[in-house]
Amino acid sequence: MTETQPITSLHQFLNQLVSDVRVYDLGRRLHKVSATDFEAFEAGKIPYPHPYLHQAWLGLVLCSAEQQQAEATAIWFLRFPLDEQGKLRLPDRDKFLQQLLMSVGANLQAARDGKRLQAVLDGNPFVFTPPPERQAAFNARIKLALTLPPSEFFAPALAYLQQAAQRGDPQKEWQNLGLQGLADVAVRWRKKDIHRALLATLPQLPAAVFASISECLEHETIDAQLAAALIQRLETAGAAADTKVAAAAIRGISHSVAIGLRREALRRVLASDLASSADVLVALATRCGEDLLDSHLNLAFLEALAAQGQDTFNRVMADLMFQPGLRA
Repeated sequence: MTETQPITSLHQFLNQLVSDVRVYDLGRRLHKVSATDFEAFEAGKIPYPHPYLHQAWLGLVLCSAEQQQAEATAIWFLRFPLDEQGKLRLPDRDKFLQQLLMSVGANLQAARDGKRLQAVLDGNPFVFTPPPERQAAFNARIKLALTLPPSEFFAPALAYLQQAAQRGDPQKEWQNLGLQGLADVAVRWRKKDIHRALLATLPQLPAAVFASISECLEHETIDAQLAAALIQRLETAGAAADTKVAAAAIRGISHSVAIGLRREALRRVLASDLASSADVLVALATRCGEDLLDSHLNLAFLEALAAQGQDTFNRVMADLMFQPGLRA
């Protein structure tokens, strides 16, 4: 494709702007969106595969050939409303694309330094800022994907977990841990030393640290061992009626490969006092939607949700029914 050909899609624009475009979903959890799916979604051929709150939440990583292994990689966070079928509203895409093309004018090369485009992105209604925990997880994932070193907060976070595992007391010296460091640890959970430290500490981490690292682990396909450690903490939280920790644990296990283990734990949650907590039910609905296809879970979940009141029931059900594969 040459620069003289008309640009009619964001996909075309980005591929002329840089040599490598990586698309991630930042809605419920981090997902890599394939180039094929992104192009088909933008063309209005398929619904967005991971809708959240009736929108597509996108993280675009733009790399030029010389920036492929550099910190200078550009990142755009864009969100686009979806129609009732979960597809892109093309007039919104066209409006955003027109703003980009107007900022570039006839000089695409000048736009590659990012200066002209930044004015379009600043304050743009299609641009969003992810919450801190999502930004941390995203940055950790991108650095790992680009084989870049982790942040400066990684070493202190790992040292804290390892020392806590050795002395059996994670309640000390956690207040200065950086969220980015915990995200860098979580994305590297497969490394043997990190895996051992997590197994030893997850059942007893301070609530704030546990919640932060669980919110990072929810993006990872963790194994059955880590899922079991999180479930142990979930059951402890249930006995103590700690709904915040319980909701965090549910998020942490939501993407685990241990499907049977997770669903059995969720059945116990719905049969306990935790089922009366809105935080717990929202965590289950937004992160474990596919588990609700289990016949042992869906009725118990609906009954617990109905007890929350009509407004909460309607809002959660509307979101669930918008997810592909769940409406039926």
